[in-house]
Amino acid sequence: MVRPQGPTHWLLDSRTGWRTTTADGVAVGTDLRLATTPSGPLGLAAEDGSLGGLVLPTGFALSADDILYLLDPNGVVVRRFDPRRQEFVAVLGDAPAHDVTALGEVVNIAITGRLLYVADRRHRRVLVYGLPQLNLTYVWHRDWDLADVRSDGTATYLLDRKHGAVWRHCPHEDEPQLVLTNAELAGQATKVSVDTSGLIYLYAPEVLHRSDGAEFTDPGQLRSRFVAPALRLVSGVFVLPEGLTLQCGRHAEPDREGDVAEPASVAPTGPAFDRTGQPVPPPRASRGPVPYVKTGEWTSAVLDSRIYRCVWDRVRLDLSALPAGTSVEAETTTSDDPTPADWTSLGSETGQAHAPGTPPEAEVVDWPVRSRPGRYLTVRLRLSGPGRATPMVSALRVHYPRSSYLEFLPAIYGADQDSKDFLERFLGSMQVEWDGLAARIADLPAFADPKAVPAGAALRFLAGWLGVPLDQRWTADQQRSWLLASLSVLRRRGTPEALRAMLSALMAILTGIDPSAVGLPALVEGFRTRDRLELGQPDNAPAPLWSPDVVARLRLGSYARVGQARLVSTGDPAHDFFTTTADSFRVYLPSSWVRTAEDERAVHRLLTAERPATSQYQLCLVEPRLRVAAQATVGLDTVVGAVPSARLACRHDDTTPPSRPPRHRLGLDTVLASAQPHRPVRVGPGTRIGAGTGIR
Repeated sequence: MVRPQGPTHWLLDSRTGWRTTTADGVAVGTDLRLATTPSGPLGLAAEDGSLGGLVLPTGFALSADDILYLLDPNGVVVRRFDPRRQEFVAVLGDAPAHDVTALGEVVNIAITGRLLYVADRRHRRVLVYGLPQLNLTYVWHRDWDLADVRSDGTATYLLDRKHGAVWRHCPHEDEPQLVLTNAELAGQATKVSVDTSGLIYLYAPEVLHRSDGAEFTDPGQLRSRFVAPALRLVSGVFVLPEGLTLQCGRHAEPDREGDVAEPASVAPTGPAFDRTGQPVPPPRASRGPVPYVKTGEWTSAVLDSRIYRCVWDRVRLDLSALPAGTSVEAETTTSDDPTPADWTSLGSETGQAHAPGTPPEAEVVDWPVRSRPGRYLTVRLRLSGPGRATPMVSALRVHYPRSSYLEFLPAIYGADQDSKDFLERFLGSMQVEWDGLAARIADLPAFADPKAVPAGAALRFLAGWLGVPLDQRWTADQQRSWLLASLSVLRRRGTPEALRAMLSALMAILTGIDPSAVGLPALVEGFRTRDRLELGQPDNAPAPLWSPDVVARLRLGSYARVGQARLVSTGDPAHDFFTTTADSFRVYLPSSWVRTAEDERAVHRLLTAERPATSQYQLCLVEPRLRVAAQATVGLDTVVGAVPSARLACRHDDTTPPSRPPRHRLGLDTVLASAQPHRPVRVGPGTRIGAGTGIR
């Protein structure tokens, strides 16, 4: 046997593996928590068909501009939410029975891009409508038994229950393609879903089957692989968050409650509706079945210390949440053979009350191992709760062998077994504190390394020590990226390359994309534009290509138009050509990267702090368009993009960056045209931009 050098520990978590032997009523995923009740709101058999909050409820579809579409429970009418009227309006389902657009038994609807998919089981066809005009684009009819249709944002997936097959359609394709066939689930699968990695899941009774062969009975194990839906259905009632009720493009972040340790004690705000789209009173937070089982037990695999008669030290639990009314109890058993013996209790921890509407705080619990010495150890946890909340264990550490201060005392203090046990536990309470201090001292070099410094106060202290300001709204990873980018340019600070590198790092934090892939941001120093402002002549007499508008100096007889000329009291008109371009530069950024006024303020703070003290700059936010004589420099201020979705006279758009050019103005960049070429535009009481009227 090889004895470890000094105390060590076993770490059990989602990264190293939970080493589970049994889990009865406990879900094992990113953490250990009580399992969800199968028919509860967080179970796979949830009444809303959302697979426990992994996807949107059945019968709901959300467009890219946050317009909600609702399928009637009878499957014959599709309604759309009208933000102006604050109600659901029927848009599909009034066609004659013999018409191709007549709806029989629609099982679900989905939206990908600007396409609305309607899966009609009775007629064995899928109708695809273009949004927002709802013009029929595709009709697919096959020998299939349609059971579900879902979208992952980039493609739509159709489930053929009869053959256990999944068809995928992308908006740029004409026909769906067969991507998965599971003969074992033929006639059984009722729902299809796709996670953020592109893996396909088929739901058969009580089990979720993944395309790679894995099976799941609790959605809590998959919560991190899905984007939480924008809304939930509880007891037949759903609440529209603010982001889905406004009439303009400024939408709040959707409600991402999802699977939490404790449901909010305050009912969600916003208008409430039933499954038919009729307004109803908002639901209570405690309404409906409980989401979790009340008790559960988890047992670890046998942990081997490789030490004969090892004296195990302590068990540490990292609790990411311990809500009020929940508890965690730990037990251990040790032996010199892998067969578990008698269990010994370590202790229990119960959650304390906290402020309503706030999440419970994380805790760390440390218990000494009371089991007799033995090479092998097994840990058993018992979780309990009231049914509407669950404790969450994010990590479990088992420390061994025991290193006690008793070793430094005379042997007489350990002669009596009972006295020895008491003294070891008494000294152990102080040893834990001293060991923590020793570990902190050993980790001091990490506090001077931007890549290793712990997040929080230590990271902020290091940044302040190095003179790098951090935005407190950023996450720890974003702050660390900014610190590393700032340190990489310290030796060349004030140069165009350093400023461009800092802007790239800031844009990567704000947008999550790599700016270098498109060659932006671009910096143009003023003196470099002089060659563009002059045209050489054979006699070496340059002819200027720039106009007086560059400076707009008032000059009677040559430049004195009211509304354009400015009173410039300093300088010499003969040197305007040089003074305008000296000690100045321009910064070009796509306007889509600077989405709010706060983002622009962050850019200005960076430019002000990093530019040379005597220089001036101009921030140019580039729109995705090409305008001759105004925005036509290829590679600098010309960006080719998609046709924007315009919304006229938006009174909520008060966070637009000030440097962004005016948008969505008639006569500037917006032209009214009929959605149907042969019909003229008619503006009336029922006209609504984005629904019945298209902007091109």
